[in-house]
Amino acid sequence: MSRTNIDEQLILINEQKKAQLEKLTQLKNREKDLRAQQRKKERDLTRQQDTRLKIILGSFYLRQFKQNPALLESIKNDLVSFASEPEGKAKEQNLTVLKELLNIEDPNVELLHSFWKIGNPDFK
Repeated sequence: MSRTNIDEQLILINEQKKAQLEKLTQLKNREKDLRAQQRKKERDLTRQQDTRLKIILGSFYLRQFKQNPALLESIKNDLVSFASEPEGKAKEQNLTVLKELLNIEDPNVELLHSFWKIGNPDFK
C-alpha cells in the first residue's frame, strides 16, 4: 500500500469517528431529555394523587364534622395552627374560611392574621 492510500484511509476513519461521536452526543442528549420528561410525568402524577388524597380526606372529615360536631371542637386549635404555619402554603383566605367554618371569635386568630400580614407584605 502506498503512503497516500493509508493517509486517505486514516482521514476517512477520523471523519467516521467524528460522525459517530456526534451521533453518540445526540443520542445522549435525547436520552437526557426523555429522562427529564419521565421525571416530570412522575412528579405530575404524584402531585395529582396527592391532590386527590387531600380532597378525599377533606370530604371525609367534613362529613365526620357534620355528624359529630364534638370532633371538630376537639381539633379547632390544631386546625388554626396548621392553617397559619408561616412555612406552609396557607393564605389569608384559608384563615378567613377556617374562622368562618369554625365560628371562631378568638383574638388569637386575629393575632395570626396580623402575623401573616407581617411576613407577607402583599397580604390584604
